[in-house]
Amino acid sequence: MAPALVQFLTGQSASPSTFTNPVTAGNLIVVYIETNKYNATGITISDNKSNTYVAASPVIGYSGTPLKGGAIYYAWNCN
Repeated sequence: MAPALVQFLTGQSASPSTFTNPVTAGNLIVVYIETNKYNATGITISDNKSNTYVAASPVIGYSGTPLKGGAIYYAWNCN
């Protein structure tokens, strides 16, 4: 089966965030987090299905006022 975009969320400013439709077993969830810290540490992603989220990249700092950072996490083969 070819990969397909099933659903997405944008502009979520707080947690928890909820998908419109249930996540189906085998799905991939990708999360991008923007922080107000250039070198944020201790970021934790979790959900109510006990999926394991892995960092796809370290927090990458970029300039702005204030300095900000972003990171990508994913959960593969979701429950």
